[in-house]
Amino acid sequence: MSEPKDHRPDIMTELLLGKAPQVTTQENDLIERLAFYLKRLEQRAGSPEPSPEPQPARRMRAPRTKKKATYYLTKALIRKLDAAQQTLVDLTEGTGAPKISKSLIVELALKTMLKDLEVSGRSSRLLKLITGIPKKNARKHENAEKTKHGEGEQ
Repeated sequence: MSEPKDHRPDIMTELLLGKAPQVTTQENDLIERLAFYLKRLEQRAGSPEPSPEPQPARRMRAPRTKKKATYYLTKALIRKLDAAQQTLVDLTEGTGAPKISKSLIVELALKTMLKDLEVSGRSSRLLKLITGIPKKNARKHENAEKTKHGEGEQ
C-alpha cells in the first residue's frame, strides 16, 4: 500500500541528515553502465552514420568581418540584379542552398571577375569590358554631336 500524501519522506532532508538509503556497489555499476549507454545513444543521435575512422579535426575559421561599401549602379543594373536574385531564389528552392542575397550575388560575381583578372591578365574579361567602355561612350558622344549639328541626319 502506498503511504498517504501527508507522510511522504522528505528525500532532501534525509540526504542531508545521512538517512537516505545507501547505493550498493551493484546498483552503482548499473547506474554507470546506463550512463555510458545513454551517452552513446546521444552521440549516435547527433550523427546518424558513425564513421569508421575518426576524421581529422577541422580548423575553425574566425568569422570574416564584412565592411559596408557604397558603389553606384545604374537603375537598369539594379533591376537586373533584383531579377537575378529572384531567378536564383526560384532555381535553388528546396536544394538547401544558402539564402540568396544581392550582396552574395555581387560578392561572388566580383570574386569571379577578379580571379579571372589575376589569372588571365591582359586577356581577362574584365579588362576587355573596361577597355570597351571609352569606345562606346566616345561613339555615343560623337553621334550626339553629329545629330545636334545636323550631320547625322539624312
